[in-house]
Amino acid sequence: MSITVVRHAPTASNASKTYMGSTDVPATAEGIHQAQELGLRLEGHVFDCAYSSPLARAQETLLAIRPQCEIVLDPRLMERSLGAWEGMSRARVQEDFPQAFSPSGAFDPEFAPPGGETFEDFCTRISEFLSDVQRRPVKSALIVTHNGWIRTARYLLGQISKTDIFEEDEPHLQPMLLEEARRFGHLTV
Repeated sequence: MSITVVRHAPTASNASKTYMGSTDVPATAEGIHQAQELGLRLEGHVFDCAYSSPLARAQETLLAIRPQCEIVLDPRLMERSLGAWEGMSRARVQEDFPQAFSPSGAFDPEFAPPGGETFEDFCTRISEFLSDVQRRPVKSALIVTHNGWIRTARYLLGQISKTDIFEEDEPHLQPMLLEEARRFGHLTV
């Protein structure tokens, strides 16, 4: 099975460097326009099914990419819950919780924010989703989800190390074959 994963269109919270986690915020109008452009570039690609996180930013993105498709909403595709950190600036969180970050400033995935989801629970739901999708009798799937979800899935698939999960972000609206972790070169935004 071929699994193409896309990070949702940008949000105002992304621009302001605010932690969103599982908070439901919409994508920006410009981001949705960019998702529509991506949809045009993906017209020749056939996807047997389309999955989205139920959060608005992901659903809106998938509808912009594939306006006529039937979408399967799956809560296992939601971003990791960051508990008390949601709605806080990254700078404020780093100041208040320095133990949660590496010397480079990257979030330590093993640290569970107050009231947030543990790394183990997050990995379990990602693994369960991927196992379920791979058992379906389809050839290709399109998935729109979130940065932390994609990076953690890549870790679970052996593509990046645990320490590298939050060393960098996945770019918005850049399709990637998840099992091969290779970007479609001709689709670069």
